[in-house]
Amino acid sequence: MKLKQSCLLSLLALLCIPALAQQQSSDSAEDEGEVIVIAELTLAEARQFIEEVEAELYSAFNEYNDDDDFDVLCRKETPTGSNIPRRICEPVFLQRSRASNVNDSFLGTDVLLSEESIRAKNGPQLRELSDKMQEAAAANPNIAELANILRQLQARQAQLQ
Repeated sequence: MKLKQSCLLSLLALLCIPALAQQQSSDSAEDEGEVIVIAELTLAEARQFIEEVEAELYSAFNEYNDDDDFDVLCRKETPTGSNIPRRICEPVFLQRSRASNVNDSFLGTDVLLSEESIRAKNGPQLRELSDKMQEAAAANPNIAELANILRQLQARQAQLQ
């Protein structure tokens, strides 16, 4: 379960995008008539905004990105032994790799790999995804700003946990 949660965190850690000044984020919110002070958010509010910003960020990245295998998709998944669904966002190539491994394991042609092994196996594609995200942020200020806001929200969430 921790490994699946870390998928999201690992993917977001790939966003090695230079941070924009916090003032830019505040200015954008003011332009739209709403100012959100991240330092004043509750844990529930931070989680809600993280989900919204992730959706916008990945949507903008997927639009910019021309390779569908590198599109980042989010889904709700309920871990075994839990009734609480978790939101998981990951690239298509990682989802396909996991599904292929499960099928191969079921057919007896391969062993079922751990999440860590699947991520290691897809290391080159994950590095390429990181490069694509950096390129997208450099070319599209909206993507860079969304990534900056997301980092701030995640820092607030970590502070409250």
